[in-house]
Amino acid sequence: MSYFACINVPFIISLILPALKSENLHSDTWYLQDATVYSSVLITSVANGFAMGVVQPASGNYISDCATEEKKGFYFAFFWSFYMGSQIFGNLIAAFMLGSFPQIAYVLLMLGISIASTALLFFLKEPVVNHGNPL
Repeated sequence: MSYFACINVPFIISLILPALKSENLHSDTWYLQDATVYSSVLITSVANGFAMGVVQPASGNYISDCATEEKKGFYFAFFWSFYMGSQIFGNLIAAFMLGSFPQIAYVLLMLGISIASTALLFFLKEPVVNHGNPL
């Protein structure tokens, strides 16, 4: 799961190009050309989509392996509250930052958060499967 989550970082790095292009609309440099920007974002988006297709079921499987049958609902609710809360806080960060700072600052902040959260996945312990007796 951790290795596939690392593919999220190149996707966010590729978002630096559109942020730079928005500040330099008439630049002639090769990395700010429309074809370069669009292709890099599309390629990393496809790779990120495939990787998240592995990470999402793996995270559910990890939670399922960590929880007992009685506590699974609590752990899944706890996970989803943080997961959906990140949508709210990410949009709040964008709303406050994009009004006061350049777009590149927002992308770099999100890159830092992404790197930190992906690095934390490597410190997850192997779960002790304790599903109990279903009878």
